[in-house]
Amino acid sequence: MYIYKYHLGGYYIVKPTQRAEYMNSRVIPETILSVSNCICDVYPDISSVWSTSEKEKDKYRQNLNTSNTTFNNLIEWINDKNISGDFGFPHVFNNLESAREFYLNFLYNVQDLLLVGIGLPEEYNNEFIEDTGISKETYYSVEKNVFNKCLMESNGSVLGFEILGYEMGTFHSYICNSLEDDYDREFGFRLNSSGFISTIDEAKKLAEYTNQDTVGAEPVLWLPWVIVKYNFKTV
Repeated sequence: MYIYKYHLGGYYIVKPTQRAEYMNSRVIPETILSVSNCICDVYPDISSVWSTSEKEKDKYRQNLNTSNTTFNNLIEWINDKNISGDFGFPHVFNNLESAREFYLNFLYNVQDLLLVGIGLPEEYNNEFIEDTGISKETYYSVEKNVFNKCLMESNGSVLGFEILGYEMGTFHSYICNSLEDDYDREFGFRLNSSGFISTIDEAKKLAEYTNQDTVGAEPVLWLPWVIVKYNFKTV
């Protein structure tokens, strides 16, 4: 697969979640990985880190199982990297080095985390830019990366594709819209062993279907994004 044909959306530190009872167990695997924070916890939770409530901050610090000193360093790190452009709102790392640094320095007590990158097929670049109204001054990292046609790091493992709908820095997934039943009924939908759509051709077909008004999905632009897994440590 030619990863250079995909424009970087960003790198994410994600904790997989267990399949909910309402999800179709014939289609959706027991453990789900998604960059949609409707489904999975994505780190850091910037709303907690930048909260004006000290109580909320401390609750998040406890969830990370870290000391006050380390948590204060985490806040300072995010602020610095946000200014430098290595990290962007709401929880997007713009390069692997920063994602790995954050994980090793602040998330060492959080179990089962994965590092993934997402990429948009280059043929959808203009459509995404037009839909979001992106300019050079955009606030959100995903938009900046796509606008600048940033490329993904090539040293990862492609897991497959996910149908995602972008909205103000974050993503809806076909899963949180319960579209697996529609996909299965219309196309005999099945995921690969990694829990993702196997081919770009199938993903394109499903994205086109999802954008139909009659489907009833969130009123956003749904596109096929490639999901690539990376190691936290360089090898």
